[in-house]
Amino acid sequence: MTSFAIHRLRHVVFLGAAPNIEEIVGALVDLDIEYSLITSPSQASSFPEEYSVRVFEKLDNSFISFIKSNYCIEETLFVSLAARWIFKSEIFADLMNNQLVNFHGTRLPLDSGGGGFSWRIMRGDRIDNQLVHLIDSGVDTGDIIYTKTSIFPKHCITPRGIEEYHRAQFTKFFHEFCMKVKDGHSFKLMPQQSYLGSYMPRLSTLNNGYIDWSLNSDQLIRFIDAFDDHYPGALTLLNGTLVHLKNVQRHGGEITGHPFMRGLVIRNEKDWIVIRTSDEFCLIVENVHTSDGVNIVSKVRVGDRLFTPPEMLNSSLGYRAKFGPKTREIY
Repeated sequence: MTSFAIHRLRHVVFLGAAPNIEEIVGALVDLDIEYSLITSPSQASSFPEEYSVRVFEKLDNSFISFIKSNYCIEETLFVSLAARWIFKSEIFADLMNNQLVNFHGTRLPLDSGGGGFSWRIMRGDRIDNQLVHLIDSGVDTGDIIYTKTSIFPKHCITPRGIEEYHRAQFTKFFHEFCMKVKDGHSFKLMPQQSYLGSYMPRLSTLNNGYIDWSLNSDQLIRFIDAFDDHYPGALTLLNGTLVHLKNVQRHGGEITGHPFMRGLVIRNEKDWIVIRTSDEFCLIVENVHTSDGVNIVSKVRVGDRLFTPPEMLNSSLGYRAKFGPKTREIY
């Protein structure tokens, strides 16, 4: 199979769920293409009440029978939207005629997997990518059908900001792709070069988000930003109490420091505090909140030290978040 085309696209079947489903199906309405929604039990509640959604716990014989009875496969595009099933060859090849695709937000084969944007924020990756690929028996390994890149605006530094931009770009990309498919466009498939690839696992803020204060200021900023809104915030201890940090900037206007000063609060301006790092810079932090969401930044005392014990850091490094059809961890 060297190309991808559906010469009479009439129907799109979504498998999974997406927070911007209204915009996605709106693109199909604009193109006069019918759509259906199929999801797993753990994702069913994410759909607005006005949508008709079919729920399947497994892709078993009842699922196969439903697809065969309700859709003309040759005229249907199947789209995985963060689906929590594992698609086997009897589904994507035998049942769906290799017309099951997945949209991915990275430059595959880089960043395959489900780690979202947090890994990329940590690395300082500023390129947004819209990509659609065939689903095969691997994880995000199928041939690439179509792709476009753009640059994140400077103000997009947290997961919320980056995801909002990415979703807006995705709606445009999805509309463009479906329009091309409907027009009978034949896409030349691009095999992924596995030797260039990397896999990034999912993350859980409450388990992976502990701050290592030995990092330099730039690394600290990117790590804390990676768990900022819409997630709970990176974690550390303040006087033995677990707190989350958000709204952080790097600051270079203080006197020379020393690595032993890392984590020390050297000034409190009521609305924000200044924290020493292991290098010549400091952090300005506007939000230090407790597990119940109360911002206590004004109550942090000068001379307090933010600190994460080694056992917490080791636990964070050793923890791998798991998501499945019946489970959903807090990111």
